[in-house]
Amino acid sequence: MLDFIKNKRNKYNIREEDLDNFLLILNNIIKILNNAEHNAQSGFINKLINLVIQKETSLFIELVNGIEMWGGAGAVWEVCIDNKEDAKSFKKEILNLINLMDDTNILGKGIKPIRRLFEKDLKSFNS
Repeated sequence: MLDFIKNKRNKYNIREEDLDNFLLILNNIIKILNNAEHNAQSGFINKLINLVIQKETSLFIELVNGIEMWGGAGAVWEVCIDNKEDAKSFKKEILNLINLMDDTNILGKGIKPIRRLFEKDLKSFNS
């Protein structure tokens, strides 16, 4: 079963342009996390950035869909950012990440509800 998953992941061919877009989004996220002093989460994002730079797409896909990003307490998406503008920017960048993951066909199935939550949160910022 594990071999099937691994082989399935290796079929993904992320274009150079998409890798550049992932880097842009991840760099924006890490800046916000560093500013809010979320060191563990920014360390994880830094790991993702390095994987993109090294073109380790299989491991990148696995980790960007994993629990450190989308799991429970301590996951990147769940951080609390006190500064309202930074919080709004963070939510936008997470949505950008989710949308790019969807566009490149690497979006895990448990992430779509998170997208809806962030879209709703952003609407409340604008109200």
